[in-house]
Amino acid sequence: EPYPICGFLIQFEDKPHLLDKLIFGRYSCPDLFVGVGIRQYEHLGDLQGSALMQSENCLRAACRKLIEKCTRNHILYMEVRCSPVNYIRGGLTGEAVVRIMLEELSKAEQTFFAFLFIASRHGRMSDIYRHIELVEELFENRYNWTPALISLFKERFVGFDLAGAENTRSPKQLREAFETLHKRCLNLTIHAGETAEAESIWEAVYYLNADRIGHGLTLGKQPELLDRFIEHRIAIETCPSSNFQICGFKDFQYPHLNIQQVYPLQNYMQKGVRVTINTDDPGISRTDLTHEFLKAACMTSGGISKWDILQLIYNSFSASF
Repeated sequence: EPYPICGFLIQFEDKPHLLDKLIFGRYSCPDLFVGVGIRQYEHLGDLQGSALMQSENCLRAACRKLIEKCTRNHILYMEVRCSPVNYIRGGLTGEAVVRIMLEELSKAEQTFFAFLFIASRHGRMSDIYRHIELVEELFENRYNWTPALISLFKERFVGFDLAGAENTRSPKQLREAFETLHKRCLNLTIHAGETAEAESIWEAVYYLNADRIGHGLTLGKQPELLDRFIEHRIAIETCPSSNFQICGFKDFQYPHLNIQQVYPLQNYMQKGVRVTINTDDPGISRTDLTHEFLKAACMTSGGISKWDILQLIYNSFSASF
């Protein structure tokens, strides 16, 4: 890797529409890409993401592309979620991956890029520990980085993320693994309440001390917990496109779908929850941040106002790590 993947993809260099058809099939139609579940959603990313991030050239190219997209969307600050240990099958090390990304993304002029490492709860437990160990190794500078590079890492590395299918490992089961991160007082964001009940969100807060919750779609089903979020200003990272694509919510663009499940964004805003708009996986969801605000409006009764948009952007900055 990544040569077989790249060799396959390059056959479509002059026929990108055929590659799109191959990967997405019927899901190329937005009103058919709805309620597919998390496993099918993740399967659509098999030919992107970590399948490609296995060489220095690919990593640097991806970083440059990310800078271009952020410039086009006028993004001033971005927290990039990455899994360095997943990018070493082509001969790189986790340390090298982090160094390459730091070097490349720190060149951006308009956007300030910070980093979060992602551990996937549906992967091997050893990979979760390996990402946590990598954090320790970098903070302790076991790779003898220059003072300038280690300073750059400590400036840009801002937290840790737990993602993946919620039914595989609960936050309660991962408390011991996260103890090292707790001791460093690192910022934590935990995917919870996407496809699981509010109990998953409760566990993320009380067992893993989550500062933010990825998705948090079922929070409203537990009013006492929602009050806790408001009181302690715990942020909710909503992702309108992927929430529509994975779970299936009412979208007023598509009344023919007859979906009754109401998207919770409006309720969260009215209650005063620190809620933000995010892209989730932009390659799979076929989106960017600008389109996520449009999608949020389409999934909200009466749309969202310019004032709502300003509030959501403010929330994003105040909840940033």
